Amino acid sequence: MSASGLPILRAYKRDEAAFLFERLKVWLPDEIRANPGHWRDVVHKRVAESGRWSNDGALDYAIEIDGRLVGAVQAQNGLFRLPRNVYELGIELYETADHGHSLGTAVLHQFIPQVFQHSALRLQGHTHIENEPMRRLFRRFGFVQEGILQDYWPLPDRCGDVALYALTARNYANLSR
Repeated sequence: MSASGLPILRAYKRDEAAFLFERLKVWLPDEIRANPGHWRDVVHKRVAESGRWSNDGALDYAIEIDGRLVGAVQAQNGLFRLPRNVYELGIELYETADHGHSLGTAVLHQFIPQVFQHSALRLQGHTHIENEPMRRLFRRFGFVQEGILQDYWPLPDRCGDVALYALTARNYANLSR
């Protein structure tokens, strides 16, 4: 943890682009193989625009603890072609050893207010139905499960079901009182 006891949300450093490109291969292996130059450009743009709201409708932070890059958190609109002021939440801790230490809770305490202060009407996220820690995290922050997307996300051995959660501005305002 940082000196304040919380993970630090910050812009990415230029020298972290290569690491982010390797991480992207986990999520988009076929796309990266087909056009690596395009995806390197995407990563460099992500690094350059991180730490603030981008023109593409994204807020993207690196998560740092004790000077170590441990994860990422984003709210994105343009990438998913969502309606105006609707954002998709993404949060990832890179190493399994960093899971289970309430880092997601500390990160979302810092992050969610920024999204709703930016005039978001809705923040939504999804996770594999087997990912109970993430599902608990969504519920802890007042996200409501809106459904199960069957056979939505490929897994190594099958296509997995995903739970969709959302937190609206109206519900967030009621929780913040």
